Amino acid sequence: MWNSVDAVGQDMMPVVNHQKWVIILYIVMVLLICLLCLNLFVGVIIQSFYEEKEALSKNFLLKRV
Repeated sequence: MWNSVDAVGQDMMPVVNHQKWVIILYIVMVLLICLLCLNLFVGVIIQSFYEEKEALSKNFLLKRV
């Protein structure tokens, strides 16, 4: 990633922090990917808890009758 920040052009020597907007792009990209993975993880856990709750409530109704 740091190589892409320092890149100037083809067959040219790199310049330190030449493209500062790339740093912001990488920060935003990492944050979005982390939030997406966290959201998927939490969604799976909530879905499994919901399914277990439904399964337990159906068993409870069958036992009382």
